[in-house]
Amino acid sequence: MAITHPLLAAGRAFVLRNFGRISSFGRSALEKEALLSQALPVSGASDQYVPSGVLSLSSYGPWQLGKRVPYIAADKGPHPLSGMDRSHTLISIGKHHPEQEQRLFENILKEFSFPAGRKLVHPNVNSSYRKLSNDFVFALVRPDQHVVSIFKM
Repeated sequence: MAITHPLLAAGRAFVLRNFGRISSFGRSALEKEALLSQALPVSGASDQYVPSGVLSLSSYGPWQLGKRVPYIAADKGPHPLSGMDRSHTLISIGKHHPEQEQRLFENILKEFSFPAGRKLVHPNVNSSYRKLSNDFVFALVRPDQHVVSIFKM
């Protein structure tokens, strides 16, 4: 409605700006308005993928199943989805070992039954998007930037 009614748009902007000044209430209101805390139900979704013989996770570090890819302002590197196209993307969020991650990714791609990007996203070894671990962990992300699967190998 705010797009077609300039007065509504101005009023909405005024209210949101003032809510932002009240720290706890404003943050919650802005997150709801921007759908930052939205979590989609992905359990049993047709594009939820977990390879056989691995552990499925509901969260891993800042990554949560059904929520959008986390945005970490303090991270120095590029956002993992900066080069994302219109297909599902696999992001490595566990142990950093590019050659091994790539090999596991190629094995996973053989089993995919839906369109997936043909490259694996490797955040830097010291990226805040990774959690220090001895396990290889991957997050499968939809084109709408919601996390569909998190699995540990």
